[in-house]
Amino acid sequence: MERIKKIIANVFEIQINKISDDFSKDDCDNWDSITHLELIQQLETEFNIDLELMETLDMISLRNIETIIKSKL
Repeated sequence: MERIKKIIANVFEIQINKISDDFSKDDCDNWDSITHLELIQQLETEFNIDLELMETLDMISLRNIETIIKSKL
């Protein structure tokens, strides 16, 4: 989860300590369609995975992101 938090902090330009386990799109003013695509790209690169469209659409919270990534590893 720490690797995911680092990516989120980088993409959305926020401090990592502001990312709680309940962090979601609603907690981030910078989360728009462009930054969402950047998040997906960085996650795919970091974890060497390919995400399906429906998976990327579900990635709107830290918990969902973690669950989806774990299912791909």
